[in-house]
Amino acid sequence: MLLDSHDFGYIDFDSITGLSNVADNLRMELISRGPEVFQKKDANFAVSAGRSMTLTWFKRSLPNGKEVNRSWLLYSPSKKSVYCFCCVLFTSTSSNSRSSFELSSGFCNWRHTERLRDHENSPSHRISFTKWKELEHRISQGMLIDMEVEKQIQHEKQKWREVLKRILACIKFLASQNLALRGHCESLAEDDTECYNIGNFLATMKLIAQFDPLLSSHLQHSKNVPGSVSYLSPRIQNEFISLLASTVRKQILCDIRRNKYYGLMLDSTPDLAHREQLSEVIRFVDVNFKTKKVTIKESFLGFIQLHAKDAATLENVIVEQLQADNLPIADCRSQCYDNAAVMAGELSGLQQRIAIRNPQASFCFNCSMGENERIAWNYIGITLKRECPTRWSARQDAVNAIHEQFDGFLQLLENLYEDGTQTSETQNDAYSLLQNVMNFNFITLLDFWHAVLSKIDRIQKRLQDPSMNFHDAALDLEGLQQRLSSIREDVCITAVNAAKVLCEKLGIRIEERIKRRKQMPGENAGDAGLAAVEEITRIMKSVIDRLIQEMTTRFGRLETLDEKFGFLFNISKLFANDTSNDIQQHCATLADFYKTDIDGTELFVEISDCSMLLKTRPDATPSSPLELLSFIIS
Repeated sequence: MLLDSHDFGYIDFDSITGLSNVADNLRMELISRGPEVFQKKDANFAVSAGRSMTLTWFKRSLPNGKEVNRSWLLYSPSKKSVYCFCCVLFTSTSSNSRSSFELSSGFCNWRHTERLRDHENSPSHRISFTKWKELEHRISQGMLIDMEVEKQIQHEKQKWREVLKRILACIKFLASQNLALRGHCESLAEDDTECYNIGNFLATMKLIAQFDPLLSSHLQHSKNVPGSVSYLSPRIQNEFISLLASTVRKQILCDIRRNKYYGLMLDSTPDLAHREQLSEVIRFVDVNFKTKKVTIKESFLGFIQLHAKDAATLENVIVEQLQADNLPIADCRSQCYDNAAVMAGELSGLQQRIAIRNPQASFCFNCSMGENERIAWNYIGITLKRECPTRWSARQDAVNAIHEQFDGFLQLLENLYEDGTQTSETQNDAYSLLQNVMNFNFITLLDFWHAVLSKIDRIQKRLQDPSMNFHDAALDLEGLQQRLSSIREDVCITAVNAAKVLCEKLGIRIEERIKRRKQMPGENAGDAGLAAVEEITRIMKSVIDRLIQEMTTRFGRLETLDEKFGFLFNISKLFANDTSNDIQQHCATLADFYKTDIDGTELFVEISDCSMLLKTRPDATPSSPLELLSFIIS
């Protein structure tokens, strides 16, 4: 407090004697800085009994008319008193010679200015003044007794700083490469044959030590003196990683707050201990006016532990986290979750709860689904794929692998069933699969799904393109819906005909014996349901109808977003002369939604001005909103 405020009244005084308690290191620091920084000549001097201190007190008039600065005189705004610099630092041993200039209360009797001269001429002040100047001289000349000790301390400080720099650089490198730091047996001993893996951290440190004498000496000392301070323990590693993570996170949050608006991207998943945790990702547009660059960033901020997965709990956790990060929820402009009901529900889902708090936080579904898994079962040059419930591409891979090599797949099952070296369980599984596969319904649906999923897979892969925007996504999904509607009849007929040909080739019966069922009132004795071909056709048409219905329901929000923002993605139409009325209407609609952010008239004027600039620069015409924003920033 004393060194920061430069107020001498903050020195520690004894509550009984009133004398100062100044440590040697503080005394040396104060003398090194000098009394000038503590004099407070520009302060508002306190008034007592109608009188106050004046600037003339800081000067002494000699008999010959010259003035000498009283460098020892200090004013304290906190105590509203004056002190003697040297007498406070070097208190007198005689209690009879003490004055108020060296006590905790200080001198504040402005009526008796003669006390200032009396103190200045007192023997105790002269002794303290002499001690002050002698110590000041020794400090300036480096003649202190403990100067060599101080040099050694500074040398040790610098050595440990350099060691910690190397340790930190090694940890940063391994962490940035996503490499493990620890090993099975961490030891610096070279003759320890049991430590075959000391970990990447110690191994990297030993490698650097071969070319760094300082680090080599440090590792040698740590090995020769076990238990000494080395800063190589896992605890130090974790502490460094935690500090690095905290620093990076603070910088990311500063970037987000600097750009103001952001979008939420959240998903929950269990960890290895089966505890639910929520991943927090913030999407924002980083505009750097110095480098004239625009970057769309998605920054991972960490995991949040969950105690429940209902929408209310998720809402409370997210709001609390945003408040802790100092990210106003009013600045949130988008939400991106998966299509789970608890996240995307229109009535009480998380996106609806956030929208109640901030209606401008538009919801957009998440196109990226997840990673598929491979099955380590290769045969005749193909790889069978496991069906993944959360990824359409995995379904396409699973169907396509069997569809393309159906004959080889049947041969494989027959070989496993007839192979006597196999276990009975394997043979039974192969026989059961063979009976299920050699079936008219299976073959028909195999061809049907191959045709349908191939079309879905093309759109799915386009949706996962990082450059995809919701305007193009809405157009692609609309085209997919129209395509499925147009092939509804043809794909069913084609699948049935192909299945008939293959069944005839393999000798598989199409019409199976229909099981008797209880006759219901109003039925004839011959009513036994639809034939096999009619039944499978009904199923396939129902599937396509359900697909179209689900796409309309799930992706309907894209149409709403496209109505608001879609005109900004069609760059050529945005700057066309014959569309100014439409653009003006779109600007008004967008401004009506973002009342606090956008003025529709000003936005239309800005678009018109930008169009004027682009007409004179045909080579700089942007092809995407990101390029347009970069052009505006530049």
